[in-house]
Amino acid sequence: MNKTVATVWRVMGEATALYFRDAPAYEAWLTPTAWLVMSGEPSAGVNLGLVAGGEASGGETARRALGAIVDRIRAKKLPALMLLAGKAAAELGGHAAELGLKPLSTVPLMTHLEDMGSPRPSAYKVEAITTEAALADAHRLMAEAFGDPLDVVSRAAGPRVLDAPGTTIFLASDDHRPVSTVTTVKAGPLVGILNIATPPEAQRRGAAAAVLEHAMAHHRDLGARLFYLIANDASRPLYERLGFEATADVGIYLEQPAA
Repeated sequence: MNKTVATVWRVMGEATALYFRDAPAYEAWLTPTAWLVMSGEPSAGVNLGLVAGGEASGGETARRALGAIVDRIRAKKLPALMLLAGKAAAELGGHAAELGLKPLSTVPLMTHLEDMGSPRPSAYKVEAITTEAALADAHRLMAEAFGDPLDVVSRAAGPRVLDAPGTTIFLASDDHRPVSTVTTVKAGPLVGILNIATPPEAQRRGAAAAVLEHAMAHHRDLGARLFYLIANDASRPLYERLGFEATADVGIYLEQPAA
């Protein structure tokens, strides 16, 4: 496993744990090559697990980790998304099916190493969130963009997220109306880009690019050297225009508890 990518998988788990740590039923289990972070909310997108494959983890070790994570999720009777990262996307697909996980898609981990300079001029005002009122605006955008109930989003990442180490949430506004948000978590020179959320009615107008460029410039000034995110088919063209490159595959599976 590429050393940088292996570090990304580990840091991604730590970032996810920081983001959800204020959830009332929060639970986290972290190792260098596998992790599980559960907000405890009844929505798959806020209960996440990951297993990374490759020489560093070992095939049998990765299989055991996947089984252990699925057992933990099922003990809580929660929906969750399971990510099989890197070589695990190919190596563990069959085992995931045996465990009853539903395959959803294969998407890229994308990384950005180059210095993109100052953000391009934009009609949007972008600021880092510092108040609970602004956090509520970000939660609303996430709920509208991802289709999750607002109360679930608000509980999963409560007010303490504003004080989480390395965590900064940015909000882009158009004439004082919030239209896009992105959450970032910095760990040394690495910055994870999470929850880029723009509701459908505000998409394809440059808001997501504006908030992302501003966030990256902010972290470059603080010494960041590598940015990472997980894309999907709809968002990948935007990230490629901004200089991100596909680095590894991520298989996404759904664990849905029985009714």
